[in-house]
Formats: sequence, C-alpha cells, structure tokens
Amino acid sequence: MEFLPVFLAIGLLFFLCFANGANDVSKAIATLAGAGLASVKGAIAWGTLWTVAGALAGLLWGGAMIKNISSSIYVDAHDFYMPAALAVAIAPILWVALATWRKWPVSTTHAVVGGLVGTGLLAYGSAGINWPTIFSKIALPLLASPFMAIVLAWFLTPALEKTARTANRIRLCLTPVPKLALVNASTGAQEPLKDCLVCACDSPQAGLTHGLTLSVDSMHWLTSGLLSFSRGLNDTPKLIAIVMPFLMLEGHIAPAWLFFWGALRGGPR
Repeated sequence: MEFLPVFLAIGLLFFLCFANGANDVSKAIATLAGAGLASVKGAIAWGTLWTVAGALAGLLWGGAMIKNISSSIYVDAHDFYMPAALAVAIAPILWVALATWRKWPVSTTHAVVGGLVGTGLLAYGSAGINWPTIFSKIALPLLASPFMAIVLAWFLTPALEKTARTANRIRLCLTPVPKLALVNASTGAQEPLKDCLVCACDSPQAGLTHGLTLSVDSMHWLTSGLLSFSRGLNDTPKLIAIVMPFLMLEGHIAPAWLFFWGALRGGPR
C-alpha cells in the first residue's frame, strides 16, 4: 500500500475537522459566555473537553454511521481515483472554511454529503447514485432534525421556564410521582399530584421521587457539555466519511484508525 494517499487524506481530514470545530464548538457553549457563567476562553475549553470525549466515543459507536454513509450513496462499491477522492474532501473543506470566515452558521454534514454526491454524479452518472436510500437514510433525518428540535423545545421550555423562575435549585425526577401522595400529615388527606420531570426542590413532588438535585446554573453547564459531547459523537464519523474514497483508492485499503486519529487532532478547536 502506498502511504502518500493515506497521509494526504489525514491532512485533508485535519483541515476539515479544524474548520468544523471552529464553526461548531461555539454553538453549544455560546450561552455560557453570554449569561456570564464563564469567560469566552473558559466556555471554549469546556466545549472542547466534551467534544473530544464525544469524538473518542465515536471510536466505539461511529462505525455503523460511517458504513451507513459510505454504503448508502452509491449503487455499487467503486474504486476511487485520486482526482475524485480529492474532490470529495476539498469541496466541504472550502465551503466550511468560507462559512466560518464569513461567520455563517453552516452544516458540515450537508457539505460532506454534497461532496460525495456531486463527485459521484460526475464519476458514475445519475444511475450510479442510490437516490432512494440517500433520501430515506440521510436526507430525511437531516430535514427532520430541526423540526424535531422545535417540537421538543416547545414542550420542554414551559416546564423549565416556570421552574427557573420559582426556584434556584431544581430536581430532575428519575422516577414517576405517585398518583396519590400524602401531602397533609395532620389530616392524612391524600391529594393527586401532577407528575413532573423537572421539579422545584421545595415542591411535594421532589420529596417523593428519586432524582438529581441541581442548580439552574449547573443545568446550564451540564446541557452545554452534553450538547458538545453529542456533536463530537455524531460529527466525527461523518467527517471521516469524506475520506472513505482514500480507503478505496485504486483498490488500496488504508487502516481506518489513522483517520480517527486525524479527526481527533483536528476536531477540538
């Protein structure tokens, strides 16, 4: 196996991960700095730490996503040649770098899929692209994700907003509240209590469930960290997918762990 394509692919992957990290890390932790809970540097360090953790988790769980992306776009497996492999990698690099420079929010996933599809169209024609599978396994989840987030935010915001206004500390309930709970010790009367996922610590529900007691500020830190973790977990396999053509360059197979290493080196920015 020739090592030049491997090192070239790692270099391109590094630049794409660098551009992706520069564009994406701030999205998860911007509110920490905006709310005055952390300095800009501190917020970036927090986001970087969790992003790296997510990327490492991608080593264990990201293989299925790489296989899904690489096998869903083309009708048949093909050997790639250097010009096509370079086009797949350079197209999203240029677009994400331009968007980051212009301070535009951008989806690296869309750029990666576009590079793979565009190169495939020129190399194999429209018949070589697996359009039904692209729509069902790639395009549909990408289109649905903003709307799913809107729906979840619609239901979560009222509960979180109400609790944040009335309590400095909240309790995440891990078990349901009993349908009938003893709320008046003197009379022994039982009254139904509303179930809640997020409860004020001084509420009757908080004392009747198993859960975690957190301050509102702690929740802010936690959610920012988890969002950064999920970004690293989800993005690393997709970024590696753009160098899949180098894995199949004229029949040569390169070890995939090299590309994970390149992603980890370039991603946390």
